[in-house]
Amino acid sequence: MTLASIAAQDPLSGSAFIYLLAALGLSSTAGLRAYIPLFAVGLAGSANVLPLQESFKPLSSPIVLVILALLAVGEFIVDKLPIIDHVNDAIHTLIRPVSGALIMAGTQNTLSDWHGWAAAAVGAMLALVFHGAKATARPAVSATTIGHGNPIVSLIEDVLVILAVLVLIFAPVVGIILVVALAGLFGRFVLWSTRWMRRRNKKGPGAVPPGPGAASMPPMSYTPTVAGSNPPSYPAYTPPANPVQPPATLAMPPTPTQPYPPMWQSPQQGGGYPPDAPTIQGSH
Repeated sequence: MTLASIAAQDPLSGSAFIYLLAALGLSSTAGLRAYIPLFAVGLAGSANVLPLQESFKPLSSPIVLVILALLAVGEFIVDKLPIIDHVNDAIHTLIRPVSGALIMAGTQNTLSDWHGWAAAAVGAMLALVFHGAKATARPAVSATTIGHGNPIVSLIEDVLVILAVLVLIFAPVVGIILVVALAGLFGRFVLWSTRWMRRRNKKGPGAVPPGPGAASMPPMSYTPTVAGSNPPSYPAYTPPANPVQPPATLAMPPTPTQPYPPMWQSPQQGGGYPPDAPTIQGSH
């Protein structure tokens, strides 16, 4: 059942409530891409698939659709470029909530039929929540992948937004389930990126994780001295109470020595060489 047939029913019926949830889902996707959901809503309104409020009929005019298509292509390209995508998110902090407000207030639903400004406020808040999740998670992707993962994540966002918009228009119940699942996925990703950024800020930009024995070593500090100032004083060294004594060495008794060649001890001669010792000619 299309949204146009649902709109003609009782605003308090279950089908009208599903139509309201579909409008809420379309406003939420505007927080990821500002122009794709708005272009889809204008195109569906021109084909009478998605009824628009009377004051928002110009949204389905050909000139507005061409402008929205060009803006969608530009957002598709810019969001793939590292660093520039962060600037793009900063600029679209105001544009995406406005897109969500236009979708919520411009489509025929129970809330916009009751009060247009209230519907616009709800749509802007939903888009801002999804935009905040995207803008918070993207810096973590840039830091962990050195910018190489930005185009991949951006392409995944494009596919999810286009798929969610199509399903929300032609099958609102399935589209609502998809948007809720997308919100849970983004919530988990934002929690991970927030925790990762906090750990990175605590460690510092050039911090190195400590080794196995780094926890037992106190940090070392160096205080430079200025010329003319008193040098820092250090506490005097106090030897331990019971110093360890070196092991005692055993004293060996002196070994008696005798001249070489040994003297012949004879009581008659009073010492000398033996009588049969060879002598060299010319010596005494």
